[in-house]
Amino acid sequence: MKRMRLRMRPRSRSKPRDRKGPPVLREMSLEACEDLGEDLLREGQVEAALYCLREAMERGTRDPRARKAYVHAMVMLFSEVEADILGIETKKLRGEPAGEVLDTRETWESLAMLSSDNAREWPEDPDNYLLHGLCLVQVGRHAEAIEAYRRGLALDPSDEHLKALLQRAQEAVRR
Repeated sequence: MKRMRLRMRPRSRSKPRDRKGPPVLREMSLEACEDLGEDLLREGQVEAALYCLREAMERGTRDPRARKAYVHAMVMLFSEVEADILGIETKKLRGEPAGEVLDTRETWESLAMLSSDNAREWPEDPDNYLLHGLCLVQVGRHAEAIEAYRRGLALDPSDEHLKALLQRAQEAVRR
């Protein structure tokens, strides 16, 4: 199965981003933080992307692309639940699985709320439902995850990740 790829619409940019040296996020505009975080995530630099996107979230971004990218980065770094299906490697922090470090119910509940908002504001994107389902699984809300995966599949019936995640969530409900 292929690795999960974030499907994001490119933003128009008046000039290319200068990649020399690390950005000083507090000095960057909110839009620049959002753009940089999304670009870094697309390039596979998940930890750096999360740093930028967290800054945008703390400043109160309402951009659905940035919020989606933030949830995506958090799931990629810290979720070990479905990493095998998505083809991602979760990171380790100080020798411990990152999922254990971040695995607080409050964190995943807040990510589930954020991903739900993303799905409501950007309902035509199946990735929003995939990410929402992943967050719901983290807190044991498998029935709601099933519904999220079904909504995503209604938009993209060929998505193998959604199919596999739906099947796994249905098995968890049966147990």
